Amino acid sequence: MILIVGEAFGKEEHKMGRPFVGKCGTYLRRFINETGLAEQVRYTNICNFWPNKDLKTRRPTRSEIEKGTTLVYKHIEETRPSLIIGLGQVALSGLMYPGLKLTDNRGIRRVLGYAEDRPGYLAFTYHPSYALRFNKKAAMEEDLLNFFNQYKEERQWQSKPNSKHLRAELPRHYC
Repeated sequence: MILIVGEAFGKEEHKMGRPFVGKCGTYLRRFINETGLAEQVRYTNICNFWPNKDLKTRRPTRSEIEKGTTLVYKHIEETRPSLIIGLGQVALSGLMYPGLKLTDNRGIRRVLGYAEDRPGYLAFTYHPSYALRFNKKAAMEEDLLNFFNQYKEERQWQSKPNSKHLRAELPRHYC
């Protein structure tokens, strides 16, 4: 399974009660459908509510990110996805460490050691709303395709008999 972790609900997500159903989410879902992996992808957000001020979207506060991260980590422990893709700065801050820059961490796949029999991976790229607004769509799509291709290769390798993985350390979340 692949888990896509976004930042927070937008106005449309707030109305529907589901992540990635607005304009940018629809674009992302169509893109993922074209890869043939749609059935293996699940979606969530660091903040499963709409942070707004006077009905205008705002960035979640540090305490909102910390509260939401607790729920996301619980979900990760329960489902143990093979690949976790964080979209945007809020996802990076929540899943890794506050203060890291997305530009320094996008496109890099890290090994998670939560599974005895197989590793999981954690990767980051631009959030679709940022990518579409600031002409980073091609970079985001390239990152996602690289992550998905590595995922597909890993799945093929794991299906071969006698394939084993080394256990790695889990990244620790510090507030």
